[in-house]
Amino acid sequence: MITAVVAVRKGSQRVPNKNIKPFGESNLLEMKLKVLLQVNGIDEIVVMSIMRVLKQQIVSFIKT
Repeated sequence: MITAVVAVRKGSQRVPNKNIKPFGESNLLEMKLKVLLQVNGIDEIVVMSIMRVLKQQIVSFIKT
């Protein structure tokens, strides 16, 4: 079993919350997840973060 782990930090000094800020029609986290979903052999994706707002975004992404 292969697990991809994505660590999402809130505390970027240059661009705070950069992983969840709008970037085009998406954000950096969604882009990372879309790429990982296309990789053959990955059985699960774990997103690690202390950001509460991230939970809702992940749920919304999974539903689409």
